[in-house]
Amino acid sequence: MSDAQGLRPTPDRIRETLFNWLQATIHGANCLDMFAGSGALGIEAVSRGAASSVLIEQDRKTVETLRESVKMLDADEIVVQQADALQWIKTADQVFDIIFLDPPFGKNMIEQCLPALAKSGCVGKQTLIYVESENVWQAEKNVEVIKQAKAGQVHYTLLKTLAD
Repeated sequence: MSDAQGLRPTPDRIRETLFNWLQATIHGANCLDMFAGSGALGIEAVSRGAASSVLIEQDRKTVETLRESVKMLDADEIVVQQADALQWIKTADQVFDIIFLDPPFGKNMIEQCLPALAKSGCVGKQTLIYVESENVWQAEKNVEVIKQAKAGQVHYTLLKTLAD
């Protein structure tokens, strides 16, 4: 969903806050970074103790760069897949502990992604979903807002699923 010119990595200040929020749950977690872009969230999750990260990115050149970075880091616990994130989750059957949802801004992707995630095999009863967006949005009925904040023009929220 992104292109190399449109990469908008999560700012350091926001990333630090996010991983402070996740401090008690990151160790041993299986993570999904749906719109990986620079890979900063999925890679940092592993560096902070997550068991694995799956990075989904559509842009071929960005995927090549991510794969080179993962190889240089010798990080076998990070898997990079080239795919459209919304299509990928339709067939995914791995439950993730933490999902990073930071889609390209200006495309109303959150409104598409959250319902698609709810229908996917990616979400378990205790899955945490981190959402980064340019606007405030209304959380679905099946999620609980754990934390939320705003930095500059970026709104960010940590959700917990309330799966049946």
